[in-house]
Amino acid sequence: MLTELDYPFDSTKILRKKKSLKRTLLNNKNLIDKKIAILGDASTNELKEQIELFLLKANIRPKFYECDYGQYYEAVIFEDKSLYEFKPDFIYIHVSTENLKNLSNSTKYSKGKVQEEFNKLELIWKKINKHFNCPIIQDNFELPLFRSFGNYDISSEESKINFVSHLNSMIIKATKKNNFLNICDRNYLSCKIGLSIWNDYSLWLSSKYSLSYKAITHLSYTVSKIIESLLGRSKKCLVLDLDDTLWGGIIGDDGKEGVHLGKDTAIGEAYLDFQKYIKELKNRGIILAICSKNEFHIAKSGFDHPDSILKFSDFTVFKANWEPKSKNVYEIAEELNIGLDSLVFIDNNPFERDMVRKEFNGQVCVPEIGDDITTYRNIIDTSDLFCITQMSSEDIKRNDYYKDNKIRKKYLSNF
Repeated sequence: MLTELDYPFDSTKILRKKKSLKRTLLNNKNLIDKKIAILGDASTNELKEQIELFLLKANIRPKFYECDYGQYYEAVIFEDKSLYEFKPDFIYIHVSTENLKNLSNSTKYSKGKVQEEFNKLELIWKKINKHFNCPIIQDNFELPLFRSFGNYDISSEESKINFVSHLNSMIIKATKKNNFLNICDRNYLSCKIGLSIWNDYSLWLSSKYSLSYKAITHLSYTVSKIIESLLGRSKKCLVLDLDDTLWGGIIGDDGKEGVHLGKDTAIGEAYLDFQKYIKELKNRGIILAICSKNEFHIAKSGFDHPDSILKFSDFTVFKANWEPKSKNVYEIAEELNIGLDSLVFIDNNPFERDMVRKEFNGQVCVPEIGDDITTYRNIIDTSDLFCITQMSSEDIKRNDYYKDNKIRKKYLSNF
């Protein structure tokens, strides 16, 4: 099932097996072709090869244009012939703090110099939009690894940290004015991984990669998810097990009073935090469904627990019975009238995860969450399965729409 390309990533294994992974993925007969231009201020070949793997896994066969090393500005502004003839579907601008000229060529970092760097990016965006009219994926900037002012860097207007922070803020504001512009948040990724791991100075000196190999894998994955989202391929529905997934213990044996949920115990608080995260997903428009081997009334009673964040009404479809879970997953997709590839299945039981994977031949996304509740939230969040590029009021109301649609279908069937 090519688990090497699922989070958590092993960059070393991906590097070692990338040729065989690519051969396997190219056997898929359902690939769609897309053209992607990568414009970088650093070396991009390894980034390109890993973006390709992640996109192939998502049934997208990319064809790439890469600008010459460091020539991302010149390729656009001076209209590189091969780029303009390529006619990309997406353009990814790969930039790094390492190559910010106004950072490396000065000892003082004024707002005027930040504006100068921003103007350079803005000029590129305008020209791309005029000639190609395609989505742009723009890296923002990670914080500098070293601080010449020490802890005072965060307070000084002349520090590198404030330079990067101001520039990132300007890029964010630009996305509000230009719906073709999408940020790839390498600043967040570098914080999550850790700047000391994000950078590899020896790799920069030897090959001019602005990232470590581990960081390249994470950034490639994020770029691929943004492209999937722009193509309307983000996941829409989270299908959840109950026992030892949304609470600790077996509700049929322990009753709602006996399950672990709440701040009285460490394990109960972990389940509570996971429920809070699921509720956040629901509030931003992700459809929630239950798929549990249980008696319906017993399963439902779990959401009457006084500490439960999630309520029965939060779920658009609620399947609690003794049928195979694969059958229930199929019926959930049918009732919602969405594709199986829009579903994410979460279950602490490895047997159930494996059965759903095999039954649907990878169509249903089944993250390998393990059985440790303290890792569930991180695995789902870092997998970025519900990646979006824009948020609308319709997205927030999606749950209501599917609930209403389900009622209409039932009414029509009865009629």
